[in-house]
Amino acid sequence: MKTTVLLTRHGETESSRADLYYGRTQSPVTARGMEQQVLLSRRLSHLPIAAIYSSPLDRCVHAATMIGEFHNIVPAVVEGLVEINHGLWEGLTRQEVEAHFEGSYLAWQSDPAANAPEGGESGYEVASRVLPIINGLARSHIGQTIVIMAHNTVNRIALCHFLNLPLSEYRRRIVQSPAAINELVFSGNTVRAVCINNVAHWDSTASDQTP
Repeated sequence: MKTTVLLTRHGETESSRADLYYGRTQSPVTARGMEQQVLLSRRLSHLPIAAIYSSPLDRCVHAATMIGEFHNIVPAVVEGLVEINHGLWEGLTRQEVEAHFEGSYLAWQSDPAANAPEGGESGYEVASRVLPIINGLARSHIGQTIVIMAHNTVNRIALCHFLNLPLSEYRRRIVQSPAAINELVFSGNTVRAVCINNVAHWDSTASDQTP
């Protein structure tokens, strides 16, 4: 039997709009981000969702709760789905990181899977905690559809893995827009990516379409 995992991202936040590194930092959702989350929750409202899992950060819990209201489901918070830790880069702009951490920034740009910001996580470290969770949740819901509400980097790394791309390419090859949907179908040892970075629901007329 197949399990459908809808791997989603929260809406735009104040920090993402300002283009800051803010992985573990709490950041309020903007008015635009709220609208994106409303459209996302409506888009998923017609599906037979069995469970919803969320990163512990407020922006994800709020988005997951909005989805859950259509299904009478309270999202389960999973600590391991939290966003990448940017360490000393948290709250800084790209220009500030380049100015103050030039060496590590260049190494991270070259291979973000193997390298990490000072005091932060590498892509491989994120993968080591996130992938077992996603695989485990899929195995726990055979024949069902579940939602996982996570983050830009978490989703990009997971998608890179399931698409059999080198993890070092997650920043160059994978895009995650705010409130995006990624549909992954698990069947035995096979994972099929049905759609990636789907934001058709930003058009409010798309709410009755499948992901």
